[in-house]
Amino acid sequence: MKTPKTDAVFDMLRRILYESPGRKPIPMDTAALRRHEYISLAWNLSRQEKRCQQSLQLRKQYQEMQRSCQELYEISRVLFDKAMAEPKERRFPVDMRIPTETPPRSA
Repeated sequence: MKTPKTDAVFDMLRRILYESPGRKPIPMDTAALRRHEYISLAWNLSRQEKRCQQSLQLRKQYQEMQRSCQELYEISRVLFDKAMAEPKERRFPVDMRIPTETPPRSA
């Protein structure tokens, strides 16, 4: 016997797994098509600039991290070795945990 809750879950899974066929494109005149192309071009350019900024920021962070590690190495080799040591016990990575939107049961 299915409950309304399971029906909703099945409906959601069905919508995710089996996409409905796409709609036919809206016919556009020349001016509208040109506007659409300009907007698409500007959007792609904006996304490219954002990716370049993020890449530059990550590169700077990496260089700063390398500089900090080199400075720690020069100051204290023992601290550097401890900072770079792998943990002895391997635990299940937190980022592999399935994200949930519900609070924990033991709260």
